[in-house]
Formats: sequence, C-alpha cells, structure tokens
Amino acid sequence: MPKCGLQLLRLTKARKRARKRERGKAKRKNSEAG
Repeated sequence: MPKCGLQLLRLTKARKRARKRERGKAKRKNSEAG
C-alpha cells in the first residue's frame, strides 16, 4: 500500500512540474511574438 501512495505522489508532482513547464513555454512564446 505505501508503495502505491508513493507512486501516486510522484505522479502528481510530475504533473505539476509539467504544468509549470507548459506555462513557462507559453510565456516565452508570447514574449517572442510580442
């Protein structure tokens, strides 16, 4: 059971990181276009 929880935690963290990365990319694109 604890292993399962750890895996889930890692997944959520990875998702949050991916979202941040996507936001950063969007910001860069906007600045480049502007």
